[in-house]
Amino acid sequence: MRGKIENMKTIKVMKKADDTSRRVRENKQKIKERGISLIVLVITIIIIIILAGAVILSLNNSNVILKAKIAKESNDFVAIREAVENEKTNSMFEGGTSTYSGIVPASYSDEVVVLPSGQITIKAPTTGTTKLVDITNAIEKLDAVYIPAGFVASTVTGENIKSEGLVIKSGSNGAATDQNEFVWVPVENYNSFAKGTMKEAEPANRDNPDPAGNEVEQMYASVKKYKGFYIARYEAADNGSGTVISKKNQYPWNNTEWGYIDYGENGEVIGTETETGVVGKSRRMYSTPNVQTTLVYGVQWNALMNWYNSSGIDTNSYSWGNYIHYRL
Repeated sequence: MRGKIENMKTIKVMKKADDTSRRVRENKQKIKERGISLIVLVITIIIIIILAGAVILSLNNSNVILKAKIAKESNDFVAIREAVENEKTNSMFEGGTSTYSGIVPASYSDEVVVLPSGQITIKAPTTGTTKLVDITNAIEKLDAVYIPAGFVASTVTGENIKSEGLVIKSGSNGAATDQNEFVWVPVENYNSFAKGTMKEAEPANRDNPDPAGNEVEQMYASVKKYKGFYIARYEAADNGSGTVISKKNQYPWNNTEWGYIDYGENGEVIGTETETGVVGKSRRMYSTPNVQTTLVYGVQWNALMNWYNSSGIDTNSYSWGNYIHYRL
């Protein structure tokens, strides 16, 4: 009997040992499985990160985000323009004065401005850096005119409509009569403009001119981006200290050498190439990060004549300009 009891203890001890061994093996297996699961998880996370990076890179490379922003702005601009046109129509039928306040959303109000005439303009934002995603798109969709920093659209009736020659004035007073004035010449078809000939110089690439290139490149790039250019409203005059001005009731600046250098009565050279002469004077009128003046190029003059001829503006200039003449 005693022997049986001892044998039973032995069996129990052995069974307990077997159970312990099994649990150890099971724990090892679980630890191993967890380890494998952890490795798989880490690998999965790495793959996800790589895929996410690939997707973001793909989005950036294909400009999907930029295109989405431009598309949104395009819809907003179309809505603004339609609202302005509706207000014009309503005012015409009601015989009242158009009110454009509230038409431009706050997100664009720093740059998109509707003049009392209903003409839409885009001005440089107060921060100095544009917030519009694509200003060329904005100008096209809004049929707007860009107002450079340091200038303001004229508030004089008849001078703030694009089709009639929108006038800008230096400073901040649109009603001022003693400031430099320029007139906007629209170039709706850049391809036609770029195909024009000019004797002065040619851009390296007419289709994609370099905005950071030489003066010719910059001129073409500016016309393409803003769909036009400004030209002095009045003949160039001298402010009395050798600076070019474009103001009403001023005598035109005559007897000045074409090139950079002026000559004295006895033929002596006066000044340096960058200081005197018609070209140098015109370039110094305005030379800032926002505005650069120069003499008009041939393609610009052709564009001016073409626009003037097709605009329907009265071609009788008898009462225009700073000059005195007589009818024969």
